[in-house]
Amino acid sequence: MVRRVGTDVVSVWVALRAPVVGVRLSIYRHHSDATDALASEVSDPVRIGANLYFVLATVRFPAGARLEAGTIYAYDLDFITDGGSHQNLGALGLLSNTTIDGHRHLALGYDEGVLPTFVTPARDAIDLTFAHGSCRRAYAQGLDALVALDSVIEGDREGAARPQYLFLTGDQIYVDDVSN
Repeated sequence: MVRRVGTDVVSVWVALRAPVVGVRLSIYRHHSDATDALASEVSDPVRIGANLYFVLATVRFPAGARLEAGTIYAYDLDFITDGGSHQNLGALGLLSNTTIDGHRHLALGYDEGVLPTFVTPARDAIDLTFAHGSCRRAYAQGLDALVALDSVIEGDREGAARPQYLFLTGDQIYVDDVSN
C-alpha cells in the first residue's frame, strides 16, 4: 500500500508472510523507457508474528532531487533474501493478470508489465484531489467503496480524477458486533 507521498519522500507499506532481509523501493519516471531509478533505498523488515513481517519501504529525496508536484511516478519493490537473491514485482508475477495461490490477480499497474504508479500532491491546495472513506466491514451488505475507488483510478490513471490522497476515517473497527 502506498502509505505516504510527497515531493521529498515516498513510503510503501508491505506485509509479508516470509522473512526477507530487506525491501528496496525504487522510484521511476512514469512513461519512461529509462531503467535507472530516480532514487532507491533498502528498508528493514520488522517481525510481528510467526509468519508476519512488515516493512515501511521509504525513499527520501535530497533538496536538489525532489519529485515534481502533481506528477505521476512509477515504483518497484525488490525483496532481498538472506542468501542475497532478490525478486521484484515482475518476478513475483504481480505485474501480470494471473492466478496466485488459486486467486485471480490483476496486474498492479492495471496493464500487464506496467509498474504501479502514484501521483505526487498538487502544488496548490485548490488543485488537490482526494478520496474519503470510512471503516470497512467485509461482511456488510452493499458494495465495497474501495473497489469503486480502484475503478476510478483505473479509468483515469493519467487524469485529474485520480486521487492524490486517501483519507480513511471512522471511529469503529467492528469488534463489538462479531458473533460469539
